[in-house]
Amino acid sequence: MSKQEWQELYDSLEVTFADDGLPRAPKPTLATIREYEAATGFILPADYCDFIQVFGPGTLGRIFVIRAPGYSKMTEP
Repeated sequence: MSKQEWQELYDSLEVTFADDGLPRAPKPTLATIREYEAATGFILPADYCDFIQVFGPGTLGRIFVIRAPGYSKMTEP
């Protein structure tokens, strides 16, 4: 999916945030992603880069932890 398609999906969802006292991590920018790739030598898939810029890091249904470059210290659910 393209970044625009991910954004359209995001806009169509009812997104709720847990009231767990933890601050929400900002969504990574393309610059953050490229810095990670340069530092690690690992090129992230384009689809993931588009997705993570729209949705950002976090948890889905308290089951899936979605990580993003620059946010390695996110707590586990």
